[in-house]
Parts: sequence; structure tokens; C-alpha cells
Amino acid sequence: MSHQSLYLRLRWPGIDTPAERVTTPLGDAIARTVYAVTRQPDDVVEALLYTGAQTQELLLAAGDRTLEATAPLIRTAQDELPRTMGFELVEATSLGTTPALSACLLGPTPPSERVQKRVTTPYPDLSPPSTALRQYLETLIDRRLPHVVRVVVRNAGSDREVSLRVALYHRDHQWISDSDHAAALNAGTLDPATYFTDEAITSSWQLPLEGTWSVAADAPLLEAPHESARLYLDAKQIRALEYDAAHQPTRRKRLARSPAVFDAVRERHFSSEQRRAYASFDVDPWLTVDAETLPAFLDHVPAYYEQDLWPAVPGWDRFDLSVKSVLREPSGTTPGATPEAPSPSDPGARLDLDSPADRQQQIVEWFATRGRLHQARNFAHAHFEAIRKGCAHPVRIVADETLAGGDLIGAVSDARRADTTAYIVADTTATANQITEILSHPFCETTPDRTRLYSTTRCLKATEQLVVYPRDVDPPEWWVTPAGTVELWAGDDCLGRWDPPLEVPTLSESLPSCRPDGGGYVVTDPVGNRQMRAATAEDVVASWLPLPAPSVPTFLASGLHYATVLTPTIHGFREHQHRPEWVTADSPTYRTSSFTNEVLERFCDRYTVPTDTDPLDSDQLVPRLCTWLRTIDPYGFEFELDPGSVDVYLDVYPDEPRQLRYPPSE
Repeated sequence: MSHQSLYLRLRWPGIDTPAERVTTPLGDAIARTVYAVTRQPDDVVEALLYTGAQTQELLLAAGDRTLEATAPLIRTAQDELPRTMGFELVEATSLGTTPALSACLLGPTPPSERVQKRVTTPYPDLSPPSTALRQYLETLIDRRLPHVVRVVVRNAGSDREVSLRVALYHRDHQWISDSDHAAALNAGTLDPATYFTDEAITSSWQLPLEGTWSVAADAPLLEAPHESARLYLDAKQIRALEYDAAHQPTRRKRLARSPAVFDAVRERHFSSEQRRAYASFDVDPWLTVDAETLPAFLDHVPAYYEQDLWPAVPGWDRFDLSVKSVLREPSGTTPGATPEAPSPSDPGARLDLDSPADRQQQIVEWFATRGRLHQARNFAHAHFEAIRKGCAHPVRIVADETLAGGDLIGAVSDARRADTTAYIVADTTATANQITEILSHPFCETTPDRTRLYSTTRCLKATEQLVVYPRDVDPPEWWVTPAGTVELWAGDDCLGRWDPPLEVPTLSESLPSCRPDGGGYVVTDPVGNRQMRAATAEDVVASWLPLPAPSVPTFLASGLHYATVLTPTIHGFREHQHRPEWVTADSPTYRTSSFTNEVLERFCDRYTVPTDTDPLDSDQLVPRLCTWLRTIDPYGFEFELDPGSVDVYLDVYPDEPRQLRYPPSE
């Protein structure tokens, strides 16, 4: 599973109005989302439910590094936004940013008419109106106890592995006492969801749900060895999770309080001592759940804590459930080392062949015998290098169900940078044709200094199960800088620069294609209607004149007034047209002091009011302002806000003290 940079942005534009808030109750929506983002083997999704004295949101985070990357934004937003504001996870790629998945809200909601009707059904246990997890969380919310529920779902091939971790935060039960984190926890200013670290975690719980829970006494039991046991959840037994003296808290604490234990559970690597400790509790760190059962599991899974808040209810049957606790290292100790997971061996990782024909044939045979004919899903995204005469050629193996434009562009980009040929092997001829269609769309590659414009329409060849991107001779390359300057490069030599007119929103449709031919170049206009010969690269430069603005932009123009975000899909590129709201004939540029003042004036007019006491300062205004700017400029094209400009702006208007129109407490 590839890791890419992720960040959060507001789901709804503008400042939230209490009367217009939209809440989404927890239900099968979370199951559908988790199932969708774990389509491929080894895909992992983390469902974080964090509530209590802080905010009340459910955040789905794909990948292991998401929490670390989003922690600063979460901490800023949770104090500045209304309590029921939702978030949207955004994936940042080289082609722009695309929504990866959306979050659900965890606020207590009144039962809908459909839920009320279900209560009156003759089989209430089959469709409980409210799950134990939701009831338990609402109890914790009402009592304002900070806590985190973390559900980790992993695609293990034919089924999903689910690990439930729960951390309860209490100021009198922290392993740390002399640190800034502890002081922040005691003061109530630290969001525990952003600190799954050695210092802040008190304990992490996992529930081993082994066997079959039935909703009725006559529920069927699947005992055939070739079938996966279904997980039937008994609502009465789940609701009966009350105080259980058999849990023996003192015995649980005998487990090693080490981060290595916690990491070993996550990475599924255990020492013999740890295995003996786990065996004494009869616990499997990962719970395997059938794919059809996953929605029911996520909808009914119980959350249980050491500090139980469930009252004793007469008539409820006691339900015995063993709980495993992995405790963190106390303050002042040395954490253990985390073992590195061994990388899987791939016999086709490097092929050293003599001729191009042998290399191509070997690649196709390798995929046919190891991929499509056996377990294609295990190597659906296989990629390796074919070595010939000391030159490495990137090879990408794709199947129809795992076809992704981003991977294809990555292979082509690697080949361009290495001045080699990219080989993309498909499982069927239809997939090869689909690859050709995807790469026939213009796309770009962005560097910190400039953006290379690609158009591969006349460079791809599809022959049955092989798509070849030839790189025999390099033609001159067009680049566009963040400032909007267009450059033509031949190797390391810049042949020319132009400042394009502002009315040209995209350049890829106006740039000519050129290819080496003998001692000169053949130049073709963008639509392919006209060709000419140029003796030198300077003649190629002189042959280009900017054309009028085309009707459909086709690439991401960073720094220009118009922009298009290209998102690779199985059907090509999905485009997002971006036209800055702030650009007018009177104000044609961004990132200037006058433009920053206009932004501040607009924000203050809309979302602040005059006040006689307690005026706003920059520390209060900047987080709220940045959050609002992210809603109107989610891709960050339009401007960068300098906190120093905010101080200058506030100093210019000392006689007009302002206060927020919608304070965070509302």
C-alpha cells in the first residue's frame, strides 16, 4: 500500500450555522466506507472515534502516517469550529488534491422514522434501534470523559482483519506526570485522538470475539472447515456488557508496558515471551471477520473499558468476555526497539536479459505464470526493473481491477527521468487498450521549480498485452514554471522563455509537438493539421505562437489565474475546473499585500462584529481565518496568508475592535 501526503479540509464551505447543521448518524455508512477503501490486499483503514470533553467527530484515516500529518490541523480546527462540523480527508498527489473519503459525524441524533418503525417490529433483536457501541459512546459523551476508539481494518485477501483498540483518558490515571503532555491533558487542552504516542496512551484494548454470537437460540452454526464462520451478534448480550470482576485488572497489568508490545501487535511480530503472555489470556491480536459480516461487525462491535459506566440492569444476562490490555511504558523508561517487517521476496524483481525481444517475452511470460493464471491480486501492482547492458527499464504489472492512472503516470515519469523505456504489462488486450486511452490524455509532472508538460498521444504503442512508451531519442521538452513562464528545454539547455498572456488558461493544447528527424525536427501543431520542418531547436522556438484560450483546460496550471486538477481514473482523467473567486478585472493578481487586505476585509465583514470589550487579536483571528480560507480555496491555488499581514491589518484599524460573529462555543 502506497503512502501519500494527506490533510484535512472542511466538508462544507463557509462558517457553519447551528440552524443549518447536517448530522449523519452512525450506521452502515461507516461499514460501506471502510469496505470501499480496503479493496486491495494489505490496504489498511483506521476508524478513529474520539469524543468526550473535546470534539465529537468520527475520522476515517487511510494509511499509517495520516494521524501524524493531520494532528496540527485537527488541534487548530477543533477549538475554532462548531462542535458538529465534519471533515473530509484529501489525498495530495502530483496532479493536485482529490477527496479520498468523507467522515461521518458522531453527535447524538434523534431517532428517524425508519428507526422508530424498527423498534415496533416483531424481531427487535435482529434490528436493534441503537447499537451498544453508540449507546456506550453517548454515555461517555454525556459524562464528558475523553477517550478514543480505534478500529483498524486490514484486507487480508479473501477477508478482512479487524483490530479494536480503545484508550480511556483520565487525569488521575496517566503513566506520565512530569511532561507537557500530561499538563495539557490535565488542563483539557490536548485532543487525545492526535496523540497515539508512548507518552499519552494509558492502555490499548482489544476484544477477541471468538466463536459465534447468535441472535436467536436456533441460529445456524457454520462448522464446515472450508467455510468461514459467520459472526452473529446478540444485541442482548452486547448490551449486557457491565462490570465483570473476572477481568482481573491487576493480572492484565503484568503484560510488558512497552511500546514494542504495542508496535508488535500492530505489525503482527511477537517474541516468544509476548506469545506466552498472550496465550495466557487466550487472545488473538487480530480478529478475522468475513467480508459479508464486516458491516454488521462495525455496526455492533462493543466498546469496553476498565472504568465501566454501564449500570446494572435487572434481567440482563452476564456476558463473560476476556479483554487484553497492552500498557504503555511509564515515564522515564527506555522504549524497546520495534522489529522491522521483512519485505516480501519477488523472484522477478530484477531481470537481466540480452535483447529487447527476450526481455519483452520474459516479462509477459512472468506475468502470465505468476499473475493472471494464479493469484493476480497478490501481485496486481507488481513493478520491477528489467536490466539490459547496465540500463534499468521500469516495468509495471497491472490488472483490469487494479488499473490506476497514477501508477501508469509514475512508470512513464520514471522512464522519462531515467531516459529509458517504460513497459506496462496488462492481463488482457482490453486492459492494454485501456492503458493506452488513459495515457493518451495530456498530463504533467511537477517539480519544485517548474512543471513538465506531457502529451503521449503519438508515443504509445499497444500490442496485445504490452504497452511500450519509447524513449529512444529525446525531443525538446516544454516546461511551465510556478510564475507562469513557459520554457523550452533540450536536455540541460533552455532554448527560450515566454510570458504567456493571462487569457490563456492552459498551454498543453497550444504547444506544438516536435520530434527529431535526421538532423532537424518535425513540428506538428496541437491538433495535428499542420506539419513543418525545423533545422534547429531555435527554429522550433520561433515556430510557436500562443493560440487563443481553448475551451477545456487540460492540466494543472500552478500560479495562473485558471487551474485544472487532473485526477487519474480508469476512464482517463477527471477534471476539476478552478476559477478563483477573487480575481476580477480590477484585482488580477494574488499574493500581494493589497489582496491580503481585501481577504481580511471580506472575512471581517462577514464573520466579525463590532465590540466594546475583548477585541480580537491575531492569535485568535489567524486559526479561524485559515480554516475559512481552506473552504473557499481547498487546493491552495489562490493565496498564501502571512500572519504578519494580519497584525499589520489589525494595527491599521485600532478604533474598530472586532469580535467573532460565531464564537466557538456556539
